[in-house]
Amino acid sequence: MLGVAGTAVTALIVSILVPYLSARLTGAWLPAATEMAQGYLTYPVPAWTILAAVVGILVLRWLVRAIAHRANPDAELFSYTTDTFGPWHFHWNWARDRYGRRTIRNLSPICSVHDTTLKVVGGDLVCPRCRRVFPALDRTSLDHFRQTIAKKAAARYGVEV
Repeated sequence: MLGVAGTAVTALIVSILVPYLSARLTGAWLPAATEMAQGYLTYPVPAWTILAAVVGILVLRWLVRAIAHRANPDAELFSYTTDTFGPWHFHWNWARDRYGRRTIRNLSPICSVHDTTLKVVGGDLVCPRCRRVFPALDRTSLDHFRQTIAKKAAARYGVEV
């Protein structure tokens, strides 16, 4: 299919460029280019051909998306990697454990302004770029956020995490 389309596009380009370049070399390029453009713009195309092409493109696009989704059903889920809970913004990665279950990896709080990972300084979380201070998080809070992310993912994408 692409070979036929490539040949057609090449033929169209050559049919446009050859008369233009030959006219350009002889000095009569403007009248030749105008005549050529009028010839292409007034070419009769049946309306059903245009409609069939548009419908064909839409069907092809739908098929490609369906095949891509079937090949990787987790693509949408794996793009959900940031969220906000109260004053904290979090970033994480998705992975599969050795049993094939989806898991959240590298859950870390980030600065809401710079998207940089917060550092622990004196018991608080501090952005290394803007020095903004966030309340500290304990293990229980991180587990709670991990469960909340799993529930949101299940509700949005219909998958169990």
